[in-house]
Amino acid sequence: MAKDKKGKSDSKKAKLAEKKQKQEKKADKKSKAKAAKNVDPDEADDVDLDAVLEEYRKQQEQFLKITETVLDAPPRPRSWGTFIANPANSNQLLLFGGETFNGSVATFFNDLAVYYIDKDEWRSVTSPNAPLPRSAHAWTRGGNDSRSIYLFGGEFSSPKQGTFYHYNDFWKLDCGSKEWTRLEPKGKTPPARSGHRMTYYKQYIILFGGFQDTANSTKYLGDLWIYDTNNFVWHSPTLPPAQLKPEPRSSFTLLPNDQGAVLYGGYSRVKANSAAGKGSQQQQGKKSQNNASKGGGKSAYKPMVHTDCFFLRIVPPGAESPAGALPVVRWERRKKPANAPNPPRTGATMAFHKGRGIMFGGVHDVDETEEDVESEFFNQLFAWNVDRNRFFPLGLRKPRANKKGGDQQQQQRGGRRGNRQANEEELLRSLAKLTAGDDEPMDIDILPPGEKDDDDVTEVKKEFPVSNELPHIRFNSQLAVQDDVLYIYGGTYEKGDREFIFDDLYAIDLGKLDGCKEVFNRPNEDWIVSVLTSPNFPLQEEVTYIVTGIRR
Repeated sequence: MAKDKKGKSDSKKAKLAEKKQKQEKKADKKSKAKAAKNVDPDEADDVDLDAVLEEYRKQQEQFLKITETVLDAPPRPRSWGTFIANPANSNQLLLFGGETFNGSVATFFNDLAVYYIDKDEWRSVTSPNAPLPRSAHAWTRGGNDSRSIYLFGGEFSSPKQGTFYHYNDFWKLDCGSKEWTRLEPKGKTPPARSGHRMTYYKQYIILFGGFQDTANSTKYLGDLWIYDTNNFVWHSPTLPPAQLKPEPRSSFTLLPNDQGAVLYGGYSRVKANSAAGKGSQQQQGKKSQNNASKGGGKSAYKPMVHTDCFFLRIVPPGAESPAGALPVVRWERRKKPANAPNPPRTGATMAFHKGRGIMFGGVHDVDETEEDVESEFFNQLFAWNVDRNRFFPLGLRKPRANKKGGDQQQQQRGGRRGNRQANEEELLRSLAKLTAGDDEPMDIDILPPGEKDDDDVTEVKKEFPVSNELPHIRFNSQLAVQDDVLYIYGGTYEKGDREFIFDDLYAIDLGKLDGCKEVFNRPNEDWIVSVLTSPNFPLQEEVTYIVTGIRR
């Protein structure tokens, strides 16, 4: 909050007091840094987050090289991480960061996990230079820089979620070597944030929105930033005041387009007037802002689920433009998509696939008061055709019943035919040697019918359970598409005061839609039931966390 202006004498006193306070904080910071290693969870909110993060940095430096280790099981369950198909390897999915909450303590991650699709194998990558633990960050592939992924921002908190820290660091991941590089662009850079979204267009990385969480309130952002991967600089375009542009928000969809990017939906909290009449959430939000500016009525923050759509048109500089010239950028408001999911929902994540967005899940909140929230969760699957600006529901087809033993007989016939063909080729090579008068000994080894050579034994692939039902209702699942297959990782579900973080992975062939394959599904029972009776975690804090901090 801005401070009131006072006289010179008060200003001098304030400066002296501020200087003394800084000295005391500096001395106190050293003692807190020593205690950060063995902090009691019940006293967790008293720690200095800067000291804790510094300790993480020191631990990170102990890794002397990039190491990839095979894991016995999938990574620990988490939410608000990032999940993407490796653009440099069609056999890999990448998972980074996230957090987990057990009803009492929040834990943050900074591990990079790689899932090898063909081997059904998870590996953990450690590196001497990697982003610190965080959640609600954003990353995107590099567009023209097809072997890289760019990551910005995110948040970290004290274990009791009483204090938040927002990052403004910018990273590049080499998808081949798995090496992280912290980028230090010249000039202005985007402010710290979480809950934002990123995408790509040609040589540009596009960043929009998000929020900043302070001790008193949550500030939603509506600024646009573009990073030039050729000139290594961030640019925040100045838009005409009269131009329509998206309102501040988080938890929205931002997809690439052959002429820029498209934005849909999102979530924010706006000042609402208690005397406002009934109507849509967006109408109430606009009325309340007008009434608040006039000073009438009692103000309170109400949720707003955005259902609008914008097209971000980007015109790169021409060939005759000087080096380092900036692109021309313009927001264009589109009509609301036809056949959009109803009721409106947030946390319905979307992945890009061949010019369309694939949407799954989501939650619709109806809250009459800050303490009374009714939520409806979904597990529906939609495709958003960007060009037609229309949603289409995607339903799973029942898998075809194979004839008993049919596939096995076909494989056996294929194997025998392959053996006969190999034997015939070996005989022809031997006859060619005899015709040429070659005296070298011949190595002819013909297997009797029905026997197999060790080299002909093929690896048996693991069979996964396949269902005609979509995964359990949830929101904020992490989606990735690799080789026309949609992968759904994790997500969150709430029942009463309890939060469930799913620990599972599913695969759906978007071409066939012939069932939902369960790659793994582990029960996650890490929840402390006694949290609501703890004096260090009162009921009001729990409700505030669920209502205001979880729709990221």
